[in-house]
Amino acid sequence: MLKNYFKIALRNLWKEKLYASINIIGLAIGIACCILIAAGVLRELSYDDFHANGDTIFRLVLAEKQASGETSRNTLFPATLPPAIAKEFAGVKHASGYIGVQSRIVHEGESFSGRQAEVNPAFLSMFTFPLAAGDVATALNEPNDMVLTKTFAQKIFGVREGSYSEVVGKIVSLAGQEDFKITGVLEDVPRNLSLNFDFLIPLGDGPKFGGNSNWAGFTTVYLQLHEAEAAAELVKLLPPFVERQLGEKFRNDEELTSLGSFNEVITPQLQPLRDIYLNDEIRSNYNQTGSAVTLYSMSAIAVLILAIACFNFVTLSVGRSSGRATEVGIRKVLGAQRSQVAVQFWGETILLSLFALVLGMALAEMILPAFRMMLGMDDYAVSYTQSWGMPLSIFLIVVVTGVIAGAYPSVVLSRFQPVNVLKGRLGLAGRGRLTRWLVVLQNGLCVVLLIVTGVMSQQLTYFQNKDLGFDKEQVLVVSAFGETNSERYKQKLTQLAGVISAGASDRSFTSGWQTAGVKDKKGEWITVRFIRIDPDYLATLHLDLIAGRNFSYDRPVDVKESVIVNETLVKAFGWEDPIGKQLPDLQTDTSKAAPAIIGVVKDFHIDRLHRELQPLVLHMNPDRHGIYSLFVRLQPGEIPETLRRMEAAWRENTPEYPFNYSFLDDNLNRQYEKERVWRKILAWSSVLTIVIASMGLLGLALHAVNRRMKEIGIRKVLGASAASLVANLSKDFVKLMLLANLLGWPLAYLAAGKWLENFAYRIDLTVWVFLAAGALSLVIALLTISFRTLAAALSNPVDSLRYE
Repeated sequence: MLKNYFKIALRNLWKEKLYASINIIGLAIGIACCILIAAGVLRELSYDDFHANGDTIFRLVLAEKQASGETSRNTLFPATLPPAIAKEFAGVKHASGYIGVQSRIVHEGESFSGRQAEVNPAFLSMFTFPLAAGDVATALNEPNDMVLTKTFAQKIFGVREGSYSEVVGKIVSLAGQEDFKITGVLEDVPRNLSLNFDFLIPLGDGPKFGGNSNWAGFTTVYLQLHEAEAAAELVKLLPPFVERQLGEKFRNDEELTSLGSFNEVITPQLQPLRDIYLNDEIRSNYNQTGSAVTLYSMSAIAVLILAIACFNFVTLSVGRSSGRATEVGIRKVLGAQRSQVAVQFWGETILLSLFALVLGMALAEMILPAFRMMLGMDDYAVSYTQSWGMPLSIFLIVVVTGVIAGAYPSVVLSRFQPVNVLKGRLGLAGRGRLTRWLVVLQNGLCVVLLIVTGVMSQQLTYFQNKDLGFDKEQVLVVSAFGETNSERYKQKLTQLAGVISAGASDRSFTSGWQTAGVKDKKGEWITVRFIRIDPDYLATLHLDLIAGRNFSYDRPVDVKESVIVNETLVKAFGWEDPIGKQLPDLQTDTSKAAPAIIGVVKDFHIDRLHRELQPLVLHMNPDRHGIYSLFVRLQPGEIPETLRRMEAAWRENTPEYPFNYSFLDDNLNRQYEKERVWRKILAWSSVLTIVIASMGLLGLALHAVNRRMKEIGIRKVLGASAASLVANLSKDFVKLMLLANLLGWPLAYLAAGKWLENFAYRIDLTVWVFLAAGALSLVIALLTISFRTLAAALSNPVDSLRYE
């Protein structure tokens, strides 16, 4: 019997090749999108699964109560804490700190930039980072040991596969400051790990080569427990230990102590390793992070596209129901049971889904390179064997698609009574409520995607054109190394042709973060941002000084006893004349006077436009931070020549480091790369859903025209014009498209409005983007429908009347 069902299904599909092709292609597009997106979702969910001990590894977190009543979570601690906690608690098997910074290795006169990680010796025993050369137990035991990754070892030494033992014992210089001995080479590991680095060195008692810091310290702490279940008990035992370690620092911080006792303000927590990557509520200083919201959104888009493809299939199935009704009647007269008819129809749809699956998998492989390029992820891959997730996803796609798409014809058509069918009393033919609502829902979702894509494009254009309070054009950002080198190089820059000015800072606009608490005149704490600058910073970036004066090289008092603030800080304190006001909470040297405000700069954006402007303090105090960035304003028109002169001056000034630079406007634009990727994804999703929906409309138009061929012939004989016939045939579809817009607009308004809430500075939603999306969807629908209606309207009426 199954063989018979299969043969009948193939014959029906071959008989109606056009409908079958439309369905298969539509489903294949939906399935291909699902496969590609499912691969990304599974990749994100698999972060840190590679580590064999992942279930027993946790990151130490401090929950800190804020003055606002909210709780922030901090992951930075003193470097002395990992060995102390391993010694204190029997349930802790290993403990290691982790500091990740960008650094350089110098070997035989060449400099190589790489990601450096400072860790404790236990790190290699905790995490699964196998060695191709060296010994895990001893590789990081000595202060000046270093372990490289395979890729980095090849980059520095040109070593070939299988010869990594030759690297062990070689000496390199780290940042031109200290020699290190290579003691091991790491095997290549997957990229979907939250901790990524090019080389490891032992973690010392202080941040020798930089790193983040706060009141508690500068290193993250990872713990491996003997059993994962012991985490709950350890959390209960941690508070006294953490207070012993950090209590003194806590008591020296007036902002923290004003909120309560140590145990009232600070609560230690343990975060499982596999929860770190997708948890954006806890700030991660040194490891990669993803976004659970992005993950859910990607999944929703995949489901949406597949749902539209399924709607398309059901719509076409309903549209050609009358043609199958006679078949059902004859089969029932010949003794077929309702269940047999239902199985036949479900079998056809599942068979169709299998064909679509094969085509969809092929399409996914064809689209994959372009998808990689769009996402900027060259390691993005579709694998059907590495985990059960992908095969399960494909199985669910086939089953769900077949069941949903075949539900209507299987349930409804199998219920037809033979007498009524053979007398011609049934005539669904695409005119039922289900068909109309599926068309409306399908195209309504397309309209939603079009509108949201349009809003994203408008918001990104707004980002690019918004006045940030400074001039970002023709400004080069040069990575600096050390105060002396930076100042010496800056002096050479100002003498070069093509360089207008140069200013120094402790951070660029897209990196670095430093805050402190300052009491306002009511005694309440206000969080302010800090940027260290030099006197040429304001002029180089064309920042407006609206009150007071700039810093001066000729006034030594400006180094530690003067600050410049922005308008937002002045408003926060409620000052009418801020010049001369002191900020004692910022005093770092008790032998000096508290810093006084000497100037007010017009507000400018130092963050992405997701965040509102914050109170800002500009200072020259070297005790707070070093100089790491030089901003160089260039003459337009001769930039290539100026860059060559700048590089020559760099090599003369700092030959041990490579000349690293970027343009400020490019750096700022890269801040919104995630939004650009999302816009691309939504734009392509819109295109695909429109293609799928248009194919459905084309199928329905074909069937509707074929059903009305006799009517078309009679109307033409009676003098109807081609235009009136096209209008008459298209009006029902136009009504459905208008209804789809009325359904899609409110949903799009809610979705776009919710997305815009992520930005402190955003566009206003206007009616034009809704009208444009509606008009575009209507035009596409009319063009699709007219492909068949115009051909019918121009046909010979003799042929039309002969049709039935």
